Amino acid sequence: MRVEDYKFSPGYNDANSVESARQKRTLDGRSHWPKQTHDLEELAVPGVRIQVACRHKILHVDPVDLLERLSDVEPGRPSAPTLV
Repeated sequence: MRVEDYKFSPGYNDANSVESARQKRTLDGRSHWPKQTHDLEELAVPGVRIQVACRHKILHVDPVDLLERLSDVEPGRPSAPTLV
């Protein structure tokens, strides 16, 4: 799963990360988080939810459910499923 770079509001960032992590892991030292790639199969543990962030929304997703929804999607296929 590929997540593009994103920014959190200062309040959300302060409440959900620590200063040392922001300094080390963000693109601007504050709130601009870089792209990430995750192996969903490694994260697919029953009861575990992952945070998926985009520019306008933060979702907490069940990776087992997401893998099931994507099981018939082939790379490059148009109209890949969208979680709402």
